[in-house]
Amino acid sequence: MKILVPEYKIQRAVDDLARSISKFEKRHGTGNPPVFLGVLNGAFMFLADLVKSMEIELQVDFIQTQSYEGQTHNGVTMIKHPKLDLSNKRVYIIEDIVDSGLTITSIKGFIATTYENTQVYVVSLIKRKDDTNNNIDFHALTIGDEWIYGYGLDDNETKRNYRNIYEKIT
Repeated sequence: MKILVPEYKIQRAVDDLARSISKFEKRHGTGNPPVFLGVLNGAFMFLADLVKSMEIELQVDFIQTQSYEGQTHNGVTMIKHPKLDLSNKRVYIIEDIVDSGLTITSIKGFIATTYENTQVYVVSLIKRKDDTNNNIDFHALTIGDEWIYGYGLDDNETKRNYRNIYEKIT
């Protein structure tokens, strides 16, 4: 195991991100609490730390998709829908990492076809240096193409509970 990002750097980056989003929301918000929509399972730790550091009122809900079965890609299926009505809301999709952008595109499409007049922003814990999709509006950390786990990110559904982000060494 090799620590790629230690816990203290993660916390500092998440706190900085919370301040940035809070300032953005104070300038551009409608005065109604935005919804922070956590993508399960990976974003749960990031979402918890992010909302604890926010300086605004907000609502929290969750969504869950399934896009991989083992190592085979099978498209994206929605397996948990939000409980809140997202119509006429500002929604921040909270994701652990955006790789191909397929999951985010599917979630944004689901929101657009299910709810009316919704503004959507994508918040990712991690952005890849070579990400050219521009699917991310806010992010906390930037890394290369390392395979990572810890702090909510999994290695075959394990190691989410690790406090640091580790690079998988093969």
